[in-house]
Amino acid sequence: MATIRKANVNWFPRTALIVAALVAFLLSACDTKQPEGVGFAITLLESGEPILTDEHIAAYIWDEHRIILTPKGVGRWESFIEFDKSQDPPIPKLGGLTMKEFVVTVNGVEMYRGHFWSMLSSHLKPGVLLYDTMGVTRGYVRMDFERLDGTSDDDPRARPEIAAYFRKQGKLKSDR
Repeated sequence: MATIRKANVNWFPRTALIVAALVAFLLSACDTKQPEGVGFAITLLESGEPILTDEHIAAYIWDEHRIILTPKGVGRWESFIEFDKSQDPPIPKLGGLTMKEFVVTVNGVEMYRGHFWSMLSSHLKPGVLLYDTMGVTRGYVRMDFERLDGTSDDDPRARPEIAAYFRKQGKLKSDR
């Protein structure tokens, strides 16, 4: 006669614990927390490394979503540029921040996400693009909102929280 084995009901607590640990790990990997004491930050999504923060920004031109950088900000931005050292003198090349995802936060709250981009790249993704990753032009970086599929999505850069933050800092400007 064959023996009938009793079902193991202890699998549920172990499985629930494994699933909970996996969810906690995945949520921590997506954490968009910004450094302590920083009100505005553009941070690499994959690593959480701040790229530009309050200390790097002299002004935010609201009409064009252009960020005027401080000298420290220009140095910070250009620190991410990669160079082709086989050339004499070395020339900037695609790489560094190009096509990496970023998140914009104000006082620790996520406003929107986007991608770093270079004008030399032929690959374009829809959404918010921050460029140029090949260097700073006239002391500023620009954010564009690209709709490649013809949709009428609202522009996430126009969040009132961003304008209010820069207005309070005395850094909100207009080209008009």
